[in-house]
Amino acid sequence: MVHPDLKIFSGATELGKDFITMVPNESMVKDSQVTITRIRMRIPKTLQREPVISTLVSEYGLRVTITAALLGVNGKEDGWFDLHLQGNQNQLDRGIHYLTSLNIEVWLEGESEGIV
Repeated sequence: MVHPDLKIFSGATELGKDFITMVPNESMVKDSQVTITRIRMRIPKTLQREPVISTLVSEYGLRVTITAALLGVNGKEDGWFDLHLQGNQNQLDRGIHYLTSLNIEVWLEGESEGIV
């Protein structure tokens, strides 16, 4: 069965065999557009041994670039990270929600005072 959000075009042949080309509709293209978002976050010392950043990659499919970091010696203080997150809007939204669900303070690029 073909995904309901795909348009199907047929009739062309390749090596003498019929094949179907699937073209995503507009909503699927929007979800697949890659965006890069800069965030700053504060990870409490209680979470410093947790794989927070690697979870953004493995569970949410984000590409993460650490552009700056400040960590206290032996995890005695909170950690601060400046990250570039790359992914589609759904991945970014879910990844940021994950961070805030852990009570990690997150500032989006351009926010001078607001915390997500």
